[in-house]
Amino acid sequence: MFSPLFAVWPFVNPIMLGWLAAAAAPILIHLLSKRRYREETWAAMQFLLAAVEKNSRRIRFEQLLLLALRTLILLLLAAALAEPVLGPLLSIGDRFRGGVTHWVLVLDGSYSMAYREDDKSFFETAKEMAGKIARDSQQGDGFTLIIMSDPPTVVIREPAFDSADVSRELDVLSVRHGGANLEATLAELERVVNSARDEHSRLTRTQVCIFSDLGRTTWGQVDSASIRKRIASLSESSTMRLFDVGRDGCENSAIVNLRTDEPVMTPGREIRFSAELQQFQGGESRRRVQFVVDGHRVKDESVIIAADQPASVSFSHRFARIGNHTVEVRMDDDALSLDDSRWLSFQVRESIRVLCIEGKPNAAKFVALALAPRQDGPNPIRAEVATEPALLERELAEYDCLFLCNVGRIGREESRVIRDYLAQGGSMVCFLGDQVQPDSYNRWLNAKDGEPPLLPAIIGDAQQDLAQYGFNPVDYRHPLVAPFRGHEQAGLLTTPVWKYFELIANPKANATTALAFDNGAAAIVEAPILRGRVILCATAGSTASKIAPGETTPWSAWATWPSFPPVIQEMLRLAVTDRMNDRNVKVGDPILGIASGVNLGDAVSLSGPPHDSGAEWSERIPLTYEGGHSRWTFSNAYWSGLYRAEYGEADRVDTFAVNVETKEGVPSRVDTALLPSQFKLSDQQVAKGDEQLVEDAQQPYFRHLLALMALCMVVESLLAWRFGNSSA
Repeated sequence: MFSPLFAVWPFVNPIMLGWLAAAAAPILIHLLSKRRYREETWAAMQFLLAAVEKNSRRIRFEQLLLLALRTLILLLLAAALAEPVLGPLLSIGDRFRGGVTHWVLVLDGSYSMAYREDDKSFFETAKEMAGKIARDSQQGDGFTLIIMSDPPTVVIREPAFDSADVSRELDVLSVRHGGANLEATLAELERVVNSARDEHSRLTRTQVCIFSDLGRTTWGQVDSASIRKRIASLSESSTMRLFDVGRDGCENSAIVNLRTDEPVMTPGREIRFSAELQQFQGGESRRRVQFVVDGHRVKDESVIIAADQPASVSFSHRFARIGNHTVEVRMDDDALSLDDSRWLSFQVRESIRVLCIEGKPNAAKFVALALAPRQDGPNPIRAEVATEPALLERELAEYDCLFLCNVGRIGREESRVIRDYLAQGGSMVCFLGDQVQPDSYNRWLNAKDGEPPLLPAIIGDAQQDLAQYGFNPVDYRHPLVAPFRGHEQAGLLTTPVWKYFELIANPKANATTALAFDNGAAAIVEAPILRGRVILCATAGSTASKIAPGETTPWSAWATWPSFPPVIQEMLRLAVTDRMNDRNVKVGDPILGIASGVNLGDAVSLSGPPHDSGAEWSERIPLTYEGGHSRWTFSNAYWSGLYRAEYGEADRVDTFAVNVETKEGVPSRVDTALLPSQFKLSDQQVAKGDEQLVEDAQQPYFRHLLALMALCMVVESLLAWRFGNSSA
């Protein structure tokens, strides 16, 4: 009955339109009142009728006017109770031209949205609410779909005008396994809204609907000046709605770390792995933990995780074969299962290869001996000593670490091969000495032409004191000297040094002083450089460097001191760990691969864990040639798990582990009082009721109807009084 009316004029409470029947009451009373009169023939009445005849038209008009006003009063009351909305009535032509609203649907894609409650995740609730808007919209409305991630992902950029297309895109979406960048998402929102306004002038209204659990890691900076400025700018041309799909009081436990302290992994050696578990909010919990090696479970135990401190669990394993291996630690699933697993990928090698280049005889002797003290039998470290020409003649990519020991001069070609080596993930340790020409190091290994520096420090003037210098471990904070904590008699503090180069930390490198001299000058400075690490030592690594020609006093006696071998071992450990880190990245970080021995015309076949489609996937990634090697990059690792790269005819496979950043799993939420006033805040209960979400974009005007009804009542009373007096 009312479907044509609803098509043009929507109501919040259409059931109240039943009161429209009350409008028939004045008409019925009027009709029934006419039936009370009975015609009687009476002589005097004929004279009266003749008098009334003159004013009959006026009286009939007055009665009909009063009847219309009384009926209209009841109609306005029924319509006000039904709460009509104004949106579609702003222009009757809009109904025939189609909708005029641009709906921008923004779904928080951070992995905290995977929290499940009542067998439904927050993200699934957000998809349902967004789908409800699409279904309830007017035909002709436009839709844009954005995932709030880091970086934000625009699923539908050009407005889609078919709600079925929007529903299909929503159906295949799954939550990302990373965090979200609120400011970058707002910047993308501005671009999308402005573009749609320029290209689709028919869309005169913009509704931005953001669906989020309001996690603190995403919304913690919402009160910053830059974000508030962007929101204020958006709200000038758009209505901003924020739908809260999360809740307070969530609990979560996660595996926050999985590591090994053994960078040198060779067959038959016992390798120890440790995992750290943490309880985010809530009380103490008991979790079942499994250790899985290459897909096979090797250990299973129960762990109690206290609410205020992390719990550790470990196991050891011997690998029998050389090649790729993976270790996984997983807990029984809780409400947020994405951080209940963690992976580690690595290679078991026959040995770790180190190339030691010496600038004068015996300059690398002590370094090589400290790296590989055993000369007979199997040795996990193979240290080769070579002279300076080897820097250009050897294939450096075959070595895990490069030691430069008192190499005199660095030129253009040497800097090029060192840069290529570091770009491939190699690491370098530099010991200085009496042969070193610091100007050549500074010229070719420090920043030039906008390229990043290859040294963590600028080499200054030589410093000498025959009274000798000592080492300052700087509170043993750095991993290179941390093993000496509590072992002050191990010789580090008594190491004599008579000469060194001043090291000035390079402001363009993220440098750290690992060891200092007792006068405060830096003794060892290190920094991550490109994809590797560079460690620079201010003094010599052997006794071959003399403080002056003809003198017998060396730069340092450190090479003969008991503290030297453990520091060299820690240097190699730190350097090789960086190479293993290439195989283990965080969600959202690029996966970088070196395809040595692979033809440039070939492509890498990369497969990984399921994501939006829920199915296994494989992607062909082209190779690029740079620094003398083929390499590839994959920048869309937004889902945690193991990724497998196959190199075709090269018959080679590399495995990469992508893990979540567990700070996103902390279930704390932003205080809604901090949210900018431009947001209209709703919660997920809206999606569970009968309320139409699109009505939030329309303006109810029942108050206007009530005011009009009151005006009609006043007019009716005045007219009734006037007509009554005139009749009298």
